[in-house]
Amino acid sequence: MKLAVVACLHGNAMGLEAVLADAKARQATQVVAVGDLLGGHPDHAEVIRILRDANLATVTGVLDEAALGDLADAKAMGDNPFSRAFLWAAEHLSEEDRRWIHALPKTHGIEGGGSPHLVVCHNSPRKLDEKMDWTTTFTDRAYGEIFEQTGAGVIARANLHGQFSVARGGRMVVNVGTGGVPVDGDARAGYALFEAVPGGWRVDLLRIPYDTERAAQRILDSGMPDGEARARLTRTGIRTW
Repeated sequence: MKLAVVACLHGNAMGLEAVLADAKARQATQVVAVGDLLGGHPDHAEVIRILRDANLATVTGVLDEAALGDLADAKAMGDNPFSRAFLWAAEHLSEEDRRWIHALPKTHGIEGGGSPHLVVCHNSPRKLDEKMDWTTTFTDRAYGEIFEQTGAGVIARANLHGQFSVARGGRMVVNVGTGGVPVDGDARAGYALFEAVPGGWRVDLLRIPYDTERAAQRILDSGMPDGEARARLTRTGIRTW
């Protein structure tokens, strides 16, 4: 089987559509989307519609959950382009979309025949807001405990927006990147394609071109905060704040 995981869409419907088309061309048999779904681009309602119409398994993100509360945590982040974009999106959510987000699970498990159990999540499969900065914070023991306590052999996660994998003791964590807001100087949408192979999972970290100029114009036309800066980020993949 082939599994596509796309994450951190942040309202970028065009990035999502490009990834879905590429995953289909590569004969992915399953697609899982991971939050955050809000902020960055204006088309969060369209992103949700695409995910719902395709009946794609979707895992909630930290910002998605925060949008259902009183927004105090987001407001406490200060007045900056990141918080302004999220607050704008959260305040434009329909009640129907709120209910849909509220029902999203925090993890999604995949069985690949003889391959290890693969768990998809936003941060850690143990807790939505537990960060997995395993390269600097997590000891080998703490790293192993996450797998042991959740039954995972491979963890596919989001949040950091970068694309890389870390393997320790026969276990692997893959940061799948972002289909919505790249910040690494490459404006193309990113996702991960997993393929079940005997005894494991093979993963390709992919970048897909799409019409970033049109996506930037959608930002400018929407009236969302910091439009010029976000349009520039969309065109270049370089964040300047």
